[in-house]
Amino acid sequence: VGQYFKTAAPSTPEGAEAVCREFMEAHGADAAIVRQYFAAWMGIDPADSTLRSFCKTQRWFAPVEGLKEVDLGSNDRAILAAIDQLL
Repeated sequence: VGQYFKTAAPSTPEGAEAVCREFMEAHGADAAIVRQYFAAWMGIDPADSTLRSFCKTQRWFAPVEGLKEVDLGSNDRAILAAIDQLL
């Protein structure tokens, strides 16, 4: 997941939904993991241990201690909500 989105992380809800849908169809990815990846990009530590291990190897990964979705900006929350449509 991370390698695919490395340069294609969209900044709009519509873009996020489209990219996630395309990736999931092409690779059989789990929507819940894709959603956690986007949340990790926003600073939320992933719950999935495999994804967390991967994210820790990435330069961009800088989880914010105690950060919750309700603390994110409206656009970031809208992106995660768009991905929720795929769950």
